[in-house]
Amino acid sequence: MQNIVAIIPTYNRKEKLSLILSQLQNQKLLRGIKLEIVVVIDGSTDGTLELLQDKFQSVYTVFGNGKWWYTKSMNEGFKFAQKLNPDYILTLNDDVEISSFYIKTLTNDFNSLIEQNCILGSFSVTNDSRKLILFGGIKSYKRSGMKSIPYFPSFKIKLSNNISGIHQTQELPGRGILIPNKILLKLNFFDPIFPQYGSDTDFCFRARKAGINVLISWNSMVKVNTELTRIRINTKNDSFKLFLKDMFNKYSHHSIRKFILFQTRHYHLLNIIWKLPYYLLGNLWHFIKYEPLPTNYENTKVEK
Repeated sequence: MQNIVAIIPTYNRKEKLSLILSQLQNQKLLRGIKLEIVVVIDGSTDGTLELLQDKFQSVYTVFGNGKWWYTKSMNEGFKFAQKLNPDYILTLNDDVEISSFYIKTLTNDFNSLIEQNCILGSFSVTNDSRKLILFGGIKSYKRSGMKSIPYFPSFKIKLSNNISGIHQTQELPGRGILIPNKILLKLNFFDPIFPQYGSDTDFCFRARKAGINVLISWNSMVKVNTELTRIRINTKNDSFKLFLKDMFNKYSHHSIRKFILFQTRHYHLLNIIWKLPYYLLGNLWHFIKYEPLPTNYENTKVEK
């Protein structure tokens, strides 16, 4: 019997959490696979605990103080999961939905690999009638890591039946990564130097440096409620003040601090001299032309 422990961090999303937990409990698993679930509640005040006590008594809970954010929530979940003797850890979010065959497909893909010294992520699409592709993997980087080359540009291509297989990727988001527990322990979990965004990407980079393959399954799909995430769309309703606040907020996806830490860790230190101005100008361009920040960003907490 192989044990998979799913880790879900959550903050004030009991309705969405209830949906993903119901979907997890209705999974059609491969023979010999056991699934256990750990929910990390980081200061929720919306009745999440009461929901779990009422409807999901088999789910394990870990409680944060409201200041854990994403990375510490995941790490505390990883630590608790060790008590359950996991063979694999599955990282999930409370903003995703999955089919009843999701874990069966993901584990079947993993078991099909000849070399299993790897982590395997999931394909993601929008959770609406469009089914636009959000993430299908990163083929490569240009300009020493400044520009990623995805297999599919986000929000541009609809899901189709000819998208399948297992593929190399440079990085993965935390929505649906199957990680052998021995690899998780070897890499010492996610790095808390990235408190909210970047710890999953950093984990993938550290894995590749350690000779661990980073792969994505186009057969295993998660549907993402994009209105709940920091994935941004083309509107122009936000102020320059909010843009600056986002850049200097260490919990922000576009944090300058996060950018500098990641670049100095994974690329040459001297490259920061030209990369930082390029990064700042690029973000300013996106603010002006494409991707303003959500007005409620103060409340976007544990999501990725």
